[in-house]
Amino acid sequence: MRRRCGVFPNAKEDQVGAAFKAYVERQVAANHAFVDKLLRVKDFQEAFRVQAEYFQSQLRSAADDATQLTSKMAASFNRSKG
Repeated sequence: MRRRCGVFPNAKEDQVGAAFKAYVERQVAANHAFVDKLLRVKDFQEAFRVQAEYFQSQLRSAADDATQLTSKMAASFNRSKG
């Protein structure tokens, strides 16, 4: 029998664990790509541009993650309520 996760009442722990693992893997890949680009810059201006692009992509990613989390929590709440 699978244990339920406290954050998402209708989710199994392994589902939440898989989602977290996927999130960490995306972050590691994004960080690796950022460092790789940063190591190849030719001047300070390009380094600043690469950092700004990375920061913007991280903000977009965080907003997307928050939107997905909110919708999953709402769906989970609605299922447990009804």
